[in-house]
Amino acid sequence: MILASSASSSSSPVPSIRSHEHYPATPPFTMGSTALPYLKTNPKVIFFTDFDGTITLEDSNDHMTDNLGFGGERRRQLNKDVLENKVTFRDSFRDMLDSVKNPFNECLDILRANMHLDPHFAEFYYWAKENNVPIVVLSSGMVPVIKTLLETLLGHPLDDHLTIVANEVESRDGRDINTPGGWQIKYHDDSHFGHDKSLEIKPYAAVPFDERPTLLYAGDGVSDLSAASETDLLFAKAGKDLITYCEREGMPYTVFENWSSILATTKDILSGKTVVKKEQKAITLSYSYPCWLGTLATQHVTAYWIRPSALALSFTPENQRPLGMTWPSN
Repeated sequence: MILASSASSSSSPVPSIRSHEHYPATPPFTMGSTALPYLKTNPKVIFFTDFDGTITLEDSNDHMTDNLGFGGERRRQLNKDVLENKVTFRDSFRDMLDSVKNPFNECLDILRANMHLDPHFAEFYYWAKENNVPIVVLSSGMVPVIKTLLETLLGHPLDDHLTIVANEVESRDGRDINTPGGWQIKYHDDSHFGHDKSLEIKPYAAVPFDERPTLLYAGDGVSDLSAASETDLLFAKAGKDLITYCEREGMPYTVFENWSSILATTKDILSGKTVVKKEQKAITLSYSYPCWLGTLATQHVTAYWIRPSALALSFTPENQRPLGMTWPSN
C-alpha cells in the first residue's frame, strides 16, 4: 500500500494507514528519477528476468551441485521439499552450494565450458539495447557467476542497459575463495529466498499508473513468484517448477519455450499492439476524524488498484462532511 497525502496541516493527524514497510508514505517516484535508476532513460517497458534456466539453457547452480557437490538426486529432493514448504529455498540452496568444495575460480572455468545461452536471448539483448528496454537480471545465484557467464557467452563486456541484482560470494572463515572450500554464498537479504526479488520491483510498481512503464518478468523457479506478482505479465518457462507453483497459487502466467516468443510479445507491447499493463480501478473513501477546532474533518481517499500488492492513494481533506464511502459502479 503506497500513500501520497495532501491532508491539511490545520487538523489533527489523520488515522494511520500503513504504507509498505520498504517505502516512504510519499514516494518521490517520477520518470527519470535518480531514486529509480531504471527510469533514467524514460523507458516504456522494463524487463525483469531470472538468469539460471531462463536466460541460460542450464542452471549453473544445479550443474555445480550435480557434478561437483552432493549430486542430482539429493538436489531434486530438496527442490521437492521447497515446493511442499518443508524447507525454505534459502536453506536448501545453501546446502546445495556448501556441498561444492572446488575453488571458486575452478567453478567459473567449469561453468564457462558447460553453460549455454537460450539461442534467442542474444537477439533480445541487442533489440532491448536499441529500443530503450532496460533488462534487470534478478537472480538467486551469484553476481560474479552471472557476469562471467553473460560476458563469456555474449562475447563482450555487458552494456549499460543490463543490470545484475543477485547474491554475492564471500570468503569462508577468512580463506581465499580460490582455494578448496574457501567460498560460500552471501545472501542479498534476510528473506526466506535469500534474495527477495520483489524488493527490486516494488518501487517501480508504486509509480503512478499513468507514469510508470509496463513491467515484464521471465522466470522458471519458485524464487520468481514474489517478483512475478509485482509485474504486469509473467513469462513462465514450460515444464519448470514456476508453472507448478503458479497453478497452485492461482497466479496467471504466459508459457514460453524460448526467448523468441518473449521477444515477439515484448515488441507488440512496446509498439502498443498488445496492452498488458494492469488497469486502474478508482475507489473513493471518506472518513471523519476530530480536528483541533473541535469539529469533524473528513478525509476523502481515492484509491487506484494497480495489482493486489500496489495500492496508490491520494487524499483531499474537506471539513464538515458526513462519514461515507463511495465505490465504483463496475
